Amino acid sequence: MADYYCPWRGVITLALWLSLNRGFAFGLERMVTVMVVACPHALGVAIPLVVAVSTAISAKSGLLIRDRTAFEQARNIQAIIFDKTGTLTEGKFGVTDVIGFDVKSDKKFLKYAASIEALSEHPIARGIAAATEERFDVTAFKITPAKEQRAK
Repeated sequence: MADYYCPWRGVITLALWLSLNRGFAFGLERMVTVMVVACPHALGVAIPLVVAVSTAISAKSGLLIRDRTAFEQARNIQAIIFDKTGTLTEGKFGVTDVIGFDVKSDKKFLKYAASIEALSEHPIARGIAAATEERFDVTAFKITPAKEQRAK
Protein backbone atom coordinates (compact mmCIF):
# COMPACT_ATOMS: atom_id res chain seq x y z
CA MET A 1 0.00 0.00 0.00
CA ALA A 2 2.88 2.38 0.76
CA ASP A 3 4.18 2.05 -2.81
CA TYR A 4 0.97 3.61 -4.15
CA TYR A 5 1.53 6.79 -2.12
CA CYS A 6 5.23 7.26 -2.99
CA PRO A 7 4.79 9.28 -6.21
CA TRP A 8 2.11 11.42 -4.57
CA ARG A 9 4.44 12.29 -1.71
CA GLY A 10 6.92 13.55 -4.27
CA VAL A 11 4.32 15.54 -6.18
CA ILE A 12 3.00 17.10 -2.96
CA THR A 13 6.56 18.04 -1.94
CA LEU A 14 7.20 19.66 -5.33
CA ALA A 15 3.90 21.56 -5.18
CA LEU A 16 4.67 22.76 -1.64
CA TRP A 17 8.09 24.16 -2.57
CA LEU A 18 6.71 25.74 -5.73
CA SER A 19 3.95 27.41 -3.72
CA LEU A 20 6.64 28.84 -1.41
CA ASN A 21 8.37 30.37 -4.47
CA ARG A 22 11.62 28.46 -3.94
CA GLY A 23 12.05 27.67 -7.65
CA PHE A 24 11.51 24.57 -9.74
CA ALA A 25 15.07 23.19 -9.39
CA PHE A 26 14.93 23.47 -5.59
CA GLY A 27 11.49 21.80 -5.47
CA LEU A 28 12.58 19.07 -7.88
CA GLU A 29 15.58 18.21 -5.71
CA ARG A 30 13.34 17.92 -2.66
CA MET A 31 10.77 15.87 -4.56
CA VAL A 32 13.41 13.35 -5.64
CA THR A 33 14.80 13.20 -2.10
CA VAL A 34 11.36 12.46 -0.64
CA MET A 35 10.65 9.81 -3.27
CA VAL A 36 13.98 8.04 -2.67
CA VAL A 37 13.50 8.05 1.09
CA ALA A 38 9.82 7.11 0.98
CA CYS A 39 10.17 4.34 -1.60
CA PRO A 40 13.53 2.94 -2.71
CA HIS A 41 12.21 1.84 -6.08
CA ALA A 42 12.19 5.54 -6.95
CA LEU A 43 15.93 5.19 -7.52
CA GLY A 44 14.87 4.07 -10.97
CA VAL A 45 13.57 7.61 -11.43
CA ALA A 46 16.32 9.41 -9.52
CA ILE A 47 19.35 7.93 -11.29
CA PRO A 48 18.35 9.01 -14.83
CA LEU A 49 17.40 12.41 -13.41
CA VAL A 50 20.85 12.81 -11.80
CA VAL A 51 22.53 11.75 -15.06
CA ALA A 52 20.50 14.27 -17.04
CA VAL A 53 21.14 17.12 -14.60
CA SER A 54 24.87 16.42 -14.28
CA THR A 55 25.22 16.19 -18.07
CA ALA A 56 23.45 19.54 -18.48
CA ILE A 57 25.66 21.20 -15.85
CA SER A 58 28.79 19.74 -17.47
CA ALA A 59 27.72 20.92 -20.93
CA LYS A 60 27.15 24.46 -19.64
CA SER A 61 30.72 24.41 -18.35
CA GLY A 62 32.03 23.29 -21.74
CA LEU A 63 32.56 19.62 -20.89
CA LEU A 64 30.83 17.21 -23.25
CA ILE A 65 30.88 13.55 -22.27
CA ARG A 66 30.26 10.97 -24.97
CA ASP A 67 30.83 7.80 -22.96
CA ARG A 68 29.81 8.06 -19.30
CA THR A 69 31.33 4.69 -18.34
CA ALA A 70 34.71 5.72 -19.77
CA PHE A 71 34.41 9.02 -17.91
CA GLU A 72 33.71 7.17 -14.66
CA GLN A 73 36.70 4.87 -15.26
CA ALA A 74 38.91 7.94 -15.76
CA ARG A 75 38.87 8.43 -11.99
CA ASN A 76 41.38 5.55 -11.81
CA ILE A 77 43.97 7.45 -13.88
CA GLN A 78 47.06 8.06 -11.79
CA ALA A 79 49.29 9.91 -14.27
CA ILE A 80 48.95 11.86 -17.50
CA ILE A 81 51.97 12.56 -19.67
CA PHE A 82 51.87 15.48 -22.10
CA ASP A 83 54.28 16.06 -24.96
CA LYS A 84 55.35 19.68 -24.52
CA THR A 85 56.27 20.41 -28.16
CA GLY A 86 53.86 23.31 -28.31
CA THR A 87 50.83 21.23 -29.28
CA LEU A 88 49.15 22.02 -25.96
CA THR A 89 50.66 25.40 -25.18
CA GLU A 90 50.54 26.94 -28.66
CA GLY A 91 48.15 24.68 -30.53
CA LYS A 92 50.77 23.91 -33.19
CA PHE A 93 52.41 20.63 -34.12
CA GLY A 94 56.18 20.47 -34.48
CA VAL A 95 59.25 18.26 -34.66
CA THR A 96 61.59 18.24 -31.67
CA ASP A 97 63.92 15.36 -32.50
CA VAL A 98 64.82 13.06 -35.37
CA ILE A 99 66.54 9.96 -34.09
CA GLY A 100 68.42 7.85 -36.60
CA PHE A 101 71.79 6.22 -37.14
CA ASP A 102 73.82 9.32 -37.95
CA VAL A 103 73.36 13.07 -38.09
CA LYS A 104 73.66 13.30 -41.89
CA SER A 105 70.89 10.75 -42.47
CA ASP A 106 68.69 12.49 -39.87
CA LYS A 107 68.91 15.79 -41.76
CA LYS A 108 68.31 14.06 -45.10
CA PHE A 109 65.33 12.15 -43.70
CA LEU A 110 63.81 15.38 -42.35
CA LYS A 111 64.41 17.04 -45.74
CA TYR A 112 62.54 14.19 -47.52
CA ALA A 113 59.69 14.27 -44.99
CA ALA A 114 59.36 18.06 -45.13
CA SER A 115 59.40 18.02 -48.94
CA ILE A 116 56.44 15.67 -49.10
CA GLU A 117 54.51 17.10 -46.15
CA ALA A 118 54.83 20.69 -47.40
CA LEU A 119 52.16 19.92 -49.99
CA SER A 120 49.79 18.27 -47.50
CA GLU A 121 46.85 19.95 -45.79
CA HIS A 122 47.10 17.93 -42.58
CA PRO A 123 48.04 19.87 -39.37
CA ILE A 124 50.72 17.33 -38.38
CA ALA A 125 52.16 17.54 -41.91
CA ARG A 126 52.40 21.32 -41.55
CA GLY A 127 54.38 20.85 -38.33
CA ILE A 128 56.82 18.51 -40.09
CA ALA A 129 57.16 20.87 -43.05
CA ALA A 130 57.91 23.79 -40.72
CA ALA A 131 60.81 21.86 -39.12
CA THR A 132 63.22 22.71 -41.95
CA GLU A 133 63.53 25.14 -44.85
CA GLU A 134 65.46 22.66 -47.00
CA ARG A 135 63.32 20.75 -49.49
CA PHE A 136 63.58 18.53 -52.55
CA ASP A 137 61.44 19.25 -55.60
CA VAL A 138 58.31 17.09 -55.46
CA THR A 139 56.36 16.18 -58.59
CA ALA A 140 53.22 14.13 -59.13
CA PHE A 141 51.95 14.72 -55.60
CA LYS A 142 48.31 13.71 -55.11
CA ILE A 143 46.10 14.19 -52.06
CA THR A 144 43.67 11.30 -51.51
CA PRO A 145 41.00 11.80 -48.85
CA ALA A 146 40.80 9.01 -46.29
CA LYS A 147 37.85 6.67 -46.44
CA GLU A 148 36.24 5.55 -43.24
CA GLN A 149 36.35 1.82 -42.61
CA ARG A 150 33.92 0.36 -40.15
CA ALA A 151 34.54 -2.83 -38.25
CA LYS A 152 32.29 -5.66 -39.32
